[in-house]
Amino acid sequence: MAVFWKEWYDLRLRFFIILIVFIFMLIMTISMRPYTSTMMDQISEEFGNLPDFLKNLIGDPKLLNQLENDDFYLLSQWYGKNLGQFLPIIALIIAFPIFARETEKKTIYFTLSRLKREKVFWSKYITGLSFTKTLIGTLTLLGPLGMRIAGYNVHLSKPLLILVHEIIAMLFLYSLYIMFSIIFNDQIKPILAGLATIFIMPIFSFVESLSFLNIYPYLMGQSIINNLGIDWKYSIVLIALSIVLIFVNKKLFMIKEF
Repeated sequence: MAVFWKEWYDLRLRFFIILIVFIFMLIMTISMRPYTSTMMDQISEEFGNLPDFLKNLIGDPKLLNQLENDDFYLLSQWYGKNLGQFLPIIALIIAFPIFARETEKKTIYFTLSRLKREKVFWSKYITGLSFTKTLIGTLTLLGPLGMRIAGYNVHLSKPLLILVHEIIAMLFLYSLYIMFSIIFNDQIKPILAGLATIFIMPIFSFVESLSFLNIYPYLMGQSIINNLGIDWKYSIVLIALSIVLIFVNKKLFMIKEF
């Protein structure tokens, strides 16, 4: 429990900073809602007169008109954009120092001298994961709550389905970033490795045979927004990979020389 509370103390500042930043982003997203209908009407009226490159950039104006629907606006602009695209960064911010910080500061020796490695691993891993899940759960549910407070008619069913995608995807990403935190002996390299994965993932979408490696469409609930429901196949694969990563991480920590 001592390790758990130490990690909790170390993570709480990051937790509240992230929470405050994203609450501000949610307020901005909701505050833009009244202007969306006007903007979409203007784009639809002038779409035929726009240059071809702008038409390609905007896409199908019928899809843009869906933004007039409160539910679609919330799903696309919050989960599919402002919150969704930053979730991997949230996982990285929480995960990278979990093990690397103590290794860099040499304080890991004192921790391991008092406690078994297995207990240290699970205490640190579970604390960070708990913070991650609590944070994304809070931010996900604040979306429809904020819209309702602002007077918009939104439903909770699809946000809850997207939350399932987020929890599974963040379990995978958190476990991946924890591996970087264990492998490297300083805090810079896990950050760089994590950022590399974040920037590389979207590139896979340009190669059809590798597009499944881009986790962003799943993380943002694309299939749910498109009324296809939860992507169970992708979910099962991510859960399986997460379990493998967890045990690989545990093994790496157990054999690592400090």
